[in-house]
Amino acid sequence: MLEVEDLTVALPARGQLVPVLSGVSFALDRHDSVGLVGESGSGKSMTALAIMGLLPPGARVAGRIALDGQDLLAASEADMCAIRGRRIGMVFQEPMTALNPLQSIGAQVAEPLRVHFRLSRAESDAKAARLLERVGLGGKISPHRYPHQLSGGQRQRVVIAAALACGPDLLVADEPTTALDVTVQAQVLALLADLAAESGMGLLLITHDLGVVSQTVARVLVMYAGRVVERGPTQAVFDAMAHPYTRALFAARPSEAGERPVAIPGQVPDPLHRPPGCAFAPRCRRVQPDCRQKVPPLEGRGLHLSACFHPEVAP
Repeated sequence: MLEVEDLTVALPARGQLVPVLSGVSFALDRHDSVGLVGESGSGKSMTALAIMGLLPPGARVAGRIALDGQDLLAASEADMCAIRGRRIGMVFQEPMTALNPLQSIGAQVAEPLRVHFRLSRAESDAKAARLLERVGLGGKISPHRYPHQLSGGQRQRVVIAAALACGPDLLVADEPTTALDVTVQAQVLALLADLAAESGMGLLLITHDLGVVSQTVARVLVMYAGRVVERGPTQAVFDAMAHPYTRALFAARPSEAGERPVAIPGQVPDPLHRPPGCAFAPRCRRVQPDCRQKVPPLEGRGLHLSACFHPEVAP
């Protein structure tokens, strides 16, 4: 359904075009789920914005993004307006900024139905009420309430209802649980997984949390500094963690056993000053001279690939 091939994005900055994505490729079918994982600045959200046709002004895009064979990079803005919400729904990471504070939640869930299906107000309001019930807000929360009258978890459920209103083929969820506490995070993730399974839509989940990925998606792409550094079936990636960055991300997550998380030294490099060779080399404990000279290709056996000259070996 969705094909992303060799996606490269450059943004204008300080009088030059700076690459923020390089060679990102993956595919996603209906009934399928893929996770993009990595730190802030790794390129996850930029990938989502490229798919949605919402990149900043002046962005230069190369490669291919296709939805059921339709080239989205060549689509007009009118074409993309017809696709957003109808074919592709998006859940943003901060529901308070994604929702209009001046409109009731029912009106905001009903709006895509009126825009794409030309439903009457009565029809769209009735379907919006059913959608709110579908995401767990029926009966307890009136559609006439406003976003500020809801908790963070309730607002995120409203955003999900609006994204699902038109029955999209693909749902893009960008850090949908970032602002929520752990209990509500689990509820929202379970809701997304259930809705995706129920409707048969594809799910592209963007997160910095490997734990979230392990619970939700079938395949995972680990991103660093605008590149995919490891990819494969979720269980295979978790079993091997061939790239040192994947292993460092796993070590940095909170442990249920009470083990202290291990911070990754340094920061994701500024796109203006990315080092030659492997971008992770300055932070990597396995770095060798060749790592600083050439960009490692994404390779491996079968479906599990990693971009590392000196990959980790599973114990």
